[in-house]
Amino acid sequence: DALVAQTPRSIDLESNYGQVLGVQGEFLQKTGKPALAREALRLAVTHQKLAAKLSRDRDPIRALHGEHLLSLAKVELELGAYPEASAVALELPGVVPTAKRGEACLNAARILARIVVKVDAEGKLDKPDRERFIRGQLGRTVVFLREAIDANPKLGDQLKTDPDFKPLESRPEYQAIMNTLVSAAP
Repeated sequence: DALVAQTPRSIDLESNYGQVLGVQGEFLQKTGKPALAREALRLAVTHQKLAAKLSRDRDPIRALHGEHLLSLAKVELELGAYPEASAVALELPGVVPTAKRGEACLNAARILARIVVKVDAEGKLDKPDRERFIRGQLGRTVVFLREAIDANPKLGDQLKTDPDFKPLESRPEYQAIMNTLVSAAP
């Protein structure tokens, strides 16, 4: 912390510190400490975001920023912080390099699909609020899937067997959209 604070405009220090915090966050998550993992990953995202800004968006730094966001979204999901997980997932495709955007859209869609399944299963929200929230997440999921398929048409076949999307297949609105989406793939 002190070293980074002493040289606040160092791209490498910001990025390296973000990487260290990212690894720490992933370790904490794997060892059953998701609340501590969240703190470390939020800091990792902050430092990597600053490094990207300072570097004028160099691709390797943007890719690391995306990795940290994905890890943070998974932790938020594990903690049941669904709006936060959704917000992080929505941010993910916009920070990665263009070459990784399709993959990032697919990862964001996976997070959103998991949110739908968990919110639906928990039933903590009353039915109208739950359905509204789920519809929003499904809509965003489909938008990201469309972008992922546009970036890489081969993903269309993969989506049919992806375990994160399987639970959504029973939802008529998802079926209708996916049939159109996959058949319209270039």
